[in-house]
Amino acid sequence: MTEFTDLLRNFETEEDRLRDEPKALILVVDDDESIRRGLGSVFSHKYEVLTSECGRDAVEALSDAVHCVILDVKMKEQNGFATYPKLKAKSPNVPIIFYTAFQSEHDLQNVINKFKPEGYVDKGSDITFLDNLVANAVRNYELIVQNEEYKRDLEKKVAERTDALKRAQEREHFLDQQLRIKEVLQTSEDVGAQILHENKNLLQPIGNMLNRTTHLVRESKNMLGFLEQRPELKEESGEDVDFQKLQYLVSSLESSLGTAELAYREIIGG
Repeated sequence: MTEFTDLLRNFETEEDRLRDEPKALILVVDDDESIRRGLGSVFSHKYEVLTSECGRDAVEALSDAVHCVILDVKMKEQNGFATYPKLKAKSPNVPIIFYTAFQSEHDLQNVINKFKPEGYVDKGSDITFLDNLVANAVRNYELIVQNEEYKRDLEKKVAERTDALKRAQEREHFLDQQLRIKEVLQTSEDVGAQILHENKNLLQPIGNMLNRTTHLVRESKNMLGFLEQRPELKEESGEDVDFQKLQYLVSSLESSLGTAELAYREIIGG
């Protein structure tokens, strides 16, 4: 009794698990209402079943959510062979199983070679065979969807990695340019300092001359000031000298020397 109870409990647990899991969606296309209703009843315990009574409606109903299509061959308006490429055009990866009561009317090998369906099943065959085909088709479609998602995720990561690498390269280039600019500025400062040093050496004689001239002008001003205070000395010299003009020339020379000294100090930096 205990073994039976455990077995029942396990069965109920598995049944609960299947009930809680989201069901894959399959599409049944058949113009016979009894076939649509019968297949819907058979597969509803494992799948969500969507039905269409003609090829046109099936194409409109098809979406990426559909994991498998069970497609009747002989239908009014548009048969299964005409519907197949339209379904594939809308959802290239969806598995399609031909389900027909008139298999003997068609060359099976030609049908397989031309359409490459997931299966070609006689309506009179054991339903278990169709059930297995549908289960395999659903698993294959799920693998395809997972693979597509993986590819998209991988492409996204590659794009992000490429973008990050590009930004790193741009930052490295920017830092390299910064370093080069600093090197150029440092070189310019060194060259400028060297030129200034050489100019100071070249201008030193000019500076010495300005100092000597300034000294002479000061002495001349002092002498003129002394003679201004001792007019008798001017008369005793006996020379015809225009002391006012001489004072003007000395003052002008002093002013010019002041300007020259300022320019000189500006050139040599102090």
